[in-house]
Amino acid sequence: MDFTISTPTANWLAIDKLIGATPASANISVNPGNLAKGTYTSMITISSSAAGNSQSLAVTLVVRDRPTLLVSPNTLAFNYVTGFPPPLAQTLSISAGDTNFTASASTTPNANWLSISNLGGTTPASLRVSVQPYGLAAGTYSGTILIQSPAASNSPTSIPVKLTVAKTAQLSASPTSLFFDAQFGSRMNQSQTILVSSTGNQISFDANATIGSWLSITPSHATTGTINPGTGGIVNSAVSAVVSIDPTGLPVGTYSGSLAITPSSGASPITVPVTLAVRGNHLRIPQVADGSGWKTTIVLVNTDSEPAPFTLSFMKSDGTSLTMPLDQIGPARDYSDVIPVGGSRTIETQGTANYLSQGWAEVVAAKSVTGTAIFHQRTAANLDTEGAVRVGTGAGKYFLLPFDNTEGFVTSMAILNPDNTQSATVSIVFRDENGQQISTESLLVSAKHRQAFILPSQFPKVADKRGVAEFSSPNVELSAFGLRASPRNALTSIDPIVPDNLPAPGTTATISQVADGGDWETTIILVNTGNKLTGDLSELVPAPFSLRFTQPDGTPWRIPVAGTDGVSEYSDVIPVGGSKIIETGGSTTTLSQGWAQVITSGSIAGTAIFRQRLSADRDAEGAVPLSLSSTRRFVVPFNNTQGFVTAMALVNQDPSQSTAVSVSLRDENGQALGSEVLKLAPLGRSAFVLATLFPETGNTQGVAEFSSTNVDLSALGLLYNPLGSFTSIPLIKK
Repeated sequence: MDFTISTPTANWLAIDKLIGATPASANISVNPGNLAKGTYTSMITISSSAAGNSQSLAVTLVVRDRPTLLVSPNTLAFNYVTGFPPPLAQTLSISAGDTNFTASASTTPNANWLSISNLGGTTPASLRVSVQPYGLAAGTYSGTILIQSPAASNSPTSIPVKLTVAKTAQLSASPTSLFFDAQFGSRMNQSQTILVSSTGNQISFDANATIGSWLSITPSHATTGTINPGTGGIVNSAVSAVVSIDPTGLPVGTYSGSLAITPSSGASPITVPVTLAVRGNHLRIPQVADGSGWKTTIVLVNTDSEPAPFTLSFMKSDGTSLTMPLDQIGPARDYSDVIPVGGSRTIETQGTANYLSQGWAEVVAAKSVTGTAIFHQRTAANLDTEGAVRVGTGAGKYFLLPFDNTEGFVTSMAILNPDNTQSATVSIVFRDENGQQISTESLLVSAKHRQAFILPSQFPKVADKRGVAEFSSPNVELSAFGLRASPRNALTSIDPIVPDNLPAPGTTATISQVADGGDWETTIILVNTGNKLTGDLSELVPAPFSLRFTQPDGTPWRIPVAGTDGVSEYSDVIPVGGSKIIETGGSTTTLSQGWAQVITSGSIAGTAIFRQRLSADRDAEGAVPLSLSSTRRFVVPFNNTQGFVTAMALVNQDPSQSTAVSVSLRDENGQALGSEVLKLAPLGRSAFVLATLFPETGNTQGVAEFSSTNVDLSALGLLYNPLGSFTSIPLIKK
């Protein structure tokens, strides 16, 4: 057939052949010239008079900064007591997206006490930093690790090193601060562990809570280090202290406390600040839908130490009561039940009506309850897709939502004002990927009302655009979520980025699952959230990042990503107020799986989307927010009944320690099904079908609880339905 290719309208795009006959090939090239950094798009149209139709090909050019050297941690400190073994070596992690670097160590004054394990290499890489303090007098010494790379935008980068030499031992505590989260009405004690160690001699100390009647620590008296009976030498093992909180009777709010760890020598105590956030017991679901091909499944989990009574209420968009047909229950406006300790409850709408009913829902619980709502759609062509959203207290007065209305994708959202009396005037600022303002808008949401809309229909200026929407409400706490529909009949939920999850600068985020090839690909949406939690974007700064890929055995993983032939680390910079969408190649016939970390000196949050091609015109997708905080204990609800299958990915985030993960399996009523142990190597990952690895969960639904005593974990669940589509199930911290 004859064909004609349209002349490119972008001056950076060229095609070597514009007319011809099939079969043929045309080479497409780009010349960035003096283009500023950013994302550029164009369209090529291929038409044929013989075929009587045309096809369009979208072309995207990303012009990015030179890589940025990201070194973590950005300072090192060593403590040494005269007469004792030197302190253990510490590790520097270096990221810059497959960039060559050199490293050197120097000291002031010029004494040879500082050394590094290697003098260069290619990122990602690590350096072991050691000190040899023998012969040094008591005092403080300074050194520098210098990292250089001609290809990096911020070369050289200096890491200061401080060595303190003392004649008497000093105490230290790790971590240096603690955070707890509890639900109003819960009486469940929670605990975390801190390690108290000394730099030399055995040191006795007292530990007590100085502020906060809800806070305690045990033991109240202990001694660091143990004596080797064979040699008489001191082994500087740390003491584990258990920090507990009791939220009984505390109103909703944020509470500050502190711990004092006081050495018996009379030296100054160590202070460890502790924060407790008591959240409300009104949990909202901004979208429920039933009928006309739709149904909603709500999974609630009891994370408390006592049975958890709850009431689930359905409302129309105007806040009046909505009757929902519930499976095995019947029509109901309100549904009440009690979730046993360690158990769960699954409430489903019937989904058989010919007409669509939609609105929102609220769960009022007297104990600690959380969960997931899953929206399921079956189209007239018998295509099936799902999306999931967390059941929570809401997004707050300020949140960010990434959107994509390009190349056939469409973003929609629901926004809820749960306040009984106040209307909410919501200000919205839309920015493109480069952080450039598209428009400012406003939305009035009346008290107890919910609005749901397709983003480019409600706000036409964001049609054919992708970027970040910033929502703010000065007086009302809102709830919201987004849905992204793909051109291949897949539906994906997009969680808003809320103040509680805005990461501090330098926070490393984890993506527990990355899949590419064999009909799979992964899309990673990253947002520059800045360094402020107030919603004021006036002091945002560009956020350099490296996206580091790791194989299940913990070794680097070269993967085709963002147009590259394959890298184990991809580097870029997100502009102020901007975002980046990074996709794996997805073109190979063989499936490769692993996990990833987002390493940054800025503040980045976002979402990872896993896409599986099921047929020529149908995909299945699941999305999960980037994991921004560490956890050692969490639960995941599972369903292996009626053709549903639950799968999981579990990651050990520690680069040096293996771990044995304890797994407790319970049914809906909290009755034990079994217990298992999973072993993970440093930076190791395990992906499995739950009923295959743990046969006792077959033909059952319930809760799986995972815990590690020594490392931080990251995980996600995937729930496959009998028709082949799937949705992600985020972990629930405990």
